[in-house]
Amino acid sequence: MSAYNHEKFVEQAILSIFTQTYQDFELIVLDDGSSDRTPDILESLSQKYGFFFKRQSNQGIAKSYNQLIHMSRGVYITGCASDDFWPPTRLEQQVALLDAKPDVDLVHGRASIVVNGEVRYGDVEGGNPFVNGTNEFRPFLRWKRNFVTGSKMVRTEVFERIGYYREDLQIEDFDWWLRATRHLNIHFEDRVWLYYRRHDGNFIKDPEKASIWCDDYYTVCRELGLRNGLHCFFGGLNVLIQCENTAGRRRRFAYYVLLPFALVNKRTRRTFERFAKKELRALRNRNRLLRSLTG
Repeated sequence: MSAYNHEKFVEQAILSIFTQTYQDFELIVLDDGSSDRTPDILESLSQKYGFFFKRQSNQGIAKSYNQLIHMSRGVYITGCASDDFWPPTRLEQQVALLDAKPDVDLVHGRASIVVNGEVRYGDVEGGNPFVNGTNEFRPFLRWKRNFVTGSKMVRTEVFERIGYYREDLQIEDFDWWLRATRHLNIHFEDRVWLYYRRHDGNFIKDPEKASIWCDDYYTVCRELGLRNGLHCFFGGLNVLIQCENTAGRRRRFAYYVLLPFALVNKRTRRTFERFAKKELRALRNRNRLLRSLTG
């Protein structure tokens, strides 16, 4: 676990790990330069439960993840964000699947959304099928396959085969899954393996994080080359619109040009409708302000 400024949630995350029905695991936790009470809470919990805990200056999520992978000694690796938590049978079910299927490199499942402490049994990612099997790169590239990165468990040796998380990106999970769908045998299990908490700190609601996400996504698209990059760009247009709008950047207006392409996709069409209504409301408010100032 890499923890950062989640003093309200981190204890529940830790407790959900130590109440697992499967107990043969090691827990390694890094606090990545939190400025709130998160490290103090983790220090106390580490003394109570005996897990390894270390404070460090802020390194970023990808570098912290890579450190944790290198420190781990298990044959399987999974992770829990410090603002999420697990159902009690997660480890037992995932370990049993990987033990029973030696040809499978990675298992993952569904996530339920948590809002204001209430679990809502809807999917974090809805609509499309989840990544399952081999040769899933093309549909994943077009966002025709879903994934919940916090629900996965992977064989440790996989990181030597396809690489670790890129430390120059904030969307390290998407970039890593692009490689995973090219090279790994992935098994999707239709079970809830993660409770994903929605709050104001999520990237899609935080202007600074949303801006970084967009820039990193454009970088990944460019590196994929013209054909794959265009598929990736248009596939992710739904999320790009939301993030550019959250970031409040002028670039968001350019997406109106792409409206005819986006209308083909139902999810993107709904996003455009919400986006257009918000911009129209903002325009009316500006006009009212100008009228009041000019008298």
